[in-house]
Amino acid sequence: DSAGTAAWHAGKGPDSRSFQTAKRRGVHLPSGDALWMMVDITALKENELQARQMALQDTLTGLPNRAGLAARLDGALDQARRDGTQVAVCFLDLDGFKGVNDAHGHDAGDTLLRIAAGRIASCTRAHDLVARLGGDEFVVVLGGLRDRNEAVPALARILLALDTPFVLRRGVEVQLAASLGVAMFPHDGLEAAELLERADEAMYAVKRSGKGRYRFWGEPEALPCLARNAA
Repeated sequence: DSAGTAAWHAGKGPDSRSFQTAKRRGVHLPSGDALWMMVDITALKENELQARQMALQDTLTGLPNRAGLAARLDGALDQARRDGTQVAVCFLDLDGFKGVNDAHGHDAGDTLLRIAAGRIASCTRAHDLVARLGGDEFVVVLGGLRDRNEAVPALARILLALDTPFVLRRGVEVQLAASLGVAMFPHDGLEAAELLERADEAMYAVKRSGKGRYRFWGEPEALPCLARNAA
């Protein structure tokens, strides 16, 4: 008796049927012959892959969730080490979100979060990473930077995008802002957990100083969002 998993393509299997993935079991008969059973488990494998992907994805916004961020941030830092570049790890919190949720309900809050997620993602490049940690907290990872100044245009674009009024159902319009804290690899930390913690500290420092701004970790004050920085 033996068992295994094998991959077949159209016309190449033992009976010329098309299998992407197959489970095979066989038994040797007293006559010396062998009897084999082939079971197509393509759908099972696809479901397993989909389940793994869903475990890394925020169901509301479609962005990577906390686990998805952890899976990809380490890779971004490893790439930066190989390339000798810098990475900006940005912790973002929506200012005024709780008030919208309280005044207009959770459905309106969910709509706002989906719109905000799309706006944030639209301000980044294809190889950057945007994740939602939960609630109104997001993380943006900007890679391939030569210095922290290269992160400023993206930070300004994000703050300006989130400062634009949100139109919810039935024409309800709400105004929010965002607070951004930034920690730079390798200057502010070498590991993902350390960078996230310091970006979070910088973000809360922004909230205490007036919100709607960004701040690099270790800097004495937050910086305002100026339209000219988004050019």
